[in-house]
Amino acid sequence: MAGILERLHQAAATDPELQQQLTRLAGAVGRLVSLAAGESSARAAGKQGAAFSFGGPLAASSHAAAAGIGLSPDRLPAAPAEPASQPVPPGPMAGDGLAEPDRSPPPPETDVIPASLAIEQLKFHTSQQTEPTVELPDSYAAGRTPEPLPDLELVELRARLKAEGARWAGERRRLIAEGADHRTVVAPRDRDIIARARELPECYLWMNNPHAPEPENLARYEDLAGCFETLALAAQVLRRALPPGAPPSELAAQAMQLAAEAQSALRAAVAALDAQPDPDQMKVYQWLRQTAAEMKLFVRRYMRADDVAEPTTWPDIAARLERVREQIEASQQSVRRQQDRLKRMRYHASLILKNPTQPNHEHDWRRINEAAEELLAEGMPPSSVELRQILLPLLDYLPEEDQFSPAFRLVWREIDRYLASRDEADESSEPTTPTPEVQQAARLLAGRTVVLIGGDRRPPAERALLSALRLKKLDWIETREHQSLEGFESHVARPDVAVVLLAIRWSSHSYGDVKQFCDRYGKPLVRLPGGYNPNQVASQILAQCSGRLRSVIAETA
Repeated sequence: MAGILERLHQAAATDPELQQQLTRLAGAVGRLVSLAAGESSARAAGKQGAAFSFGGPLAASSHAAAAGIGLSPDRLPAAPAEPASQPVPPGPMAGDGLAEPDRSPPPPETDVIPASLAIEQLKFHTSQQTEPTVELPDSYAAGRTPEPLPDLELVELRARLKAEGARWAGERRRLIAEGADHRTVVAPRDRDIIARARELPECYLWMNNPHAPEPENLARYEDLAGCFETLALAAQVLRRALPPGAPPSELAAQAMQLAAEAQSALRAAVAALDAQPDPDQMKVYQWLRQTAAEMKLFVRRYMRADDVAEPTTWPDIAARLERVREQIEASQQSVRRQQDRLKRMRYHASLILKNPTQPNHEHDWRRINEAAEELLAEGMPPSSVELRQILLPLLDYLPEEDQFSPAFRLVWREIDRYLASRDEADESSEPTTPTPEVQQAARLLAGRTVVLIGGDRRPPAERALLSALRLKKLDWIETREHQSLEGFESHVARPDVAVVLLAIRWSSHSYGDVKQFCDRYGKPLVRLPGGYNPNQVASQILAQCSGRLRSVIAETA
């Protein structure tokens, strides 16, 4: 039953004929109740039904209150009054494209409650909502296709024109009261606003209809206009905060809450004029309700008929929306800057990878370093996946660390940690073909122990070095920033250690002092400016200490 009623609820939002039929149905039910329980019981039931409130965006006719629009049965707009006997100032006519013909159903009988309230009474007669919610019914989860979201860009355009129409309605009354000439002063403005309304789809300037409610206090027109402008701003901010496909964010949640307040203030401003609910206000309500449910966001305020924003607060709502818009624009500009810098890094990385052994890549590395520094300064973490994807292929071609800033070295340290934490099954790199240098280094180190100081231990790299260099053991000492040197000496002092490798990329400069231990125990120290690729390690060993290793071998032979 709940599912059927919800379908009626949704369908009636855009179908005036269905609204009329539901109202008649409610009337028939009311009359049956009257026959069964008597006239007084029927009236009591009608009053009880009027106490229900529901945040649904059901479009109400001129004689039916929509709970989601903020009207209640005791504030139903009265039928248009008969024209007064005194002359009425000329105004736009129904056939001029500005006003719509009156298709409102006849007034309901006294004991007949509005269709929307009838639905809600049937649906919630055994329980009431204890907390405002904007989640869609379970029928969506059951596979029902949601209604297309309203076009917020069109809502914005119509709302801005309606704000102008509201101000013109007030000014028009003032001009006529002051005796302004209708032909030269009033009529041209009427024609202009009519022409612009015709250019927008479904743009009905109800406030400029000759039969529209006319408040005694003209300041209400200004509040109405301000509320329309705030709704237009809310629609704009929503589009920027949640472009198609964008995930929800804190700014998006703020924008949705403010938009709920803006549409609530407008519905209250419209109700204060005893006018019919505005279609664009209802469209924003529908957009919020559906989007919040789809994105599993909760809009806490101003989505129920008993939680209505004050129309006169529209300047404050607009100011808060402006602040959110500025934050959104700043965030989007930051994203664009990030993308530009990442693009620059990709370009210079591609130049290095085209010919990695070419010696004149200093400019490319400098540009990569600068872009990374700017990204880190703007808040991108050193462990960023985007940074890692660009830099990981360059790992084995790193120049000396002195070319890099301290911030950029943090990025490489995070890349090393990432590689160290990867599961063996994730290792997809194919074995590197041993170079003649690897074979030569293996003859010097076979059956010996090598100490490697720096970075995080990476089992795949460890196995590759053990195998390629035919080592007895690779004593990999993991390091942390500002770590004490005292623990290194015992590793270096062992007799079977042939060479000490220092991964200087991820070592603080004080680790250079480990050389004193190497000198004390006669162990050659090799600095590794690149990665752990056996070819790179072998090349550095031969370049920095091959003579000393040969001497040791000769002495022990």
